[in-house]
Amino acid sequence: MKEKRILFVPHCILNPDVSDKTRSTSEIVRMITESGVGIVQLPCPIIEYNKKLVKETRNSKEYGEYCRQLSIKILCDIKKYLDADYKVLGVLGVEFSVSCGVHHTRTSKRKMPGKGTLMRELESGMMKREFQIPLIPANFENVVSTIEKLNSLIKNN
Repeated sequence: MKEKRILFVPHCILNPDVSDKTRSTSEIVRMITESGVGIVQLPCPIIEYNKKLVKETRNSKEYGEYCRQLSIKILCDIKKYLDADYKVLGVLGVEFSVSCGVHHTRTSKRKMPGKGTLMRELESGMMKREFQIPLIPANFENVVSTIEKLNSLIKNN
């Protein structure tokens, strides 16, 4: 019987047209697919928000509420996979992203510790629903470390 293991992966890692890190993203995708783990694509909050955002808007209350609503949909999707006996290995984030940063985000001027808006909402939503799926940072500044973390996660699950 085939293992039913999946990772939720950000849009920008799967679609090189929206990322300037094409080589890095292809290495991550190759590693996941070669391991036999399925991929579920996360929507891109900035593209989905459907507005030409200035940097300040991404930190607005309106954008925060949008990410909260988006996180509810994502958490429902995760729950559907769990109910269908899939092993959800985690949700991949993108370090230094204002939306998908797991440990680090950024402002228009600098990088800083903290979660991006969507990852913060996902974590909060999981706590409310009393389940936990790991949020895994993809760091394009250190792809080797990202691949090592993913390899370890996949081998141990």
